[in-house]
Amino acid sequence: MKDADSKVQFPQKFSQLLRNYEVEEKRKAEAVNWIKERNAQDSIFFVEYDTPPEPVGGFHAIQQNLVYPEQPRKAGIQGTVTVQAKIGEDGTVIDTKILMSLDEYCDQAAINSIKVVDWIPATKDGKPVSVWVSIPVRFKLK
Repeated sequence: MKDADSKVQFPQKFSQLLRNYEVEEKRKAEAVNWIKERNAQDSIFFVEYDTPPEPVGGFHAIQQNLVYPEQPRKAGIQGTVTVQAKIGEDGTVIDTKILMSLDEYCDQAAINSIKVVDWIPATKDGKPVSVWVSIPVRFKLK
């Protein structure tokens, strides 16, 4: 009797596994499409350059201009916010996106510290070009 039950159950279990697999494959396809659409909307493309953009005073200048927000400081929040910034041909920060968040206050403080620094733009064949650059901004309590 047990053998008959297991034979009956196998097709049902198999069918359920197959349905689960199909659902997961559909979810994966939807996720890939969402990422593609998001990338198209974000317009973040690699632009070839000879020299990368650089903050005047080096990346240390970003940390020097960083204002640690009061709420995360009091809560003991430490870590790194990774910001993707688009540096224009004139060295201004055109746009920013958070790649790795710590919290909303630290994210905004990181963006602000990147925006207040003057930038030397990237160059290609001796001419300035607008490019995206990823910048880690560290929040560390003393």
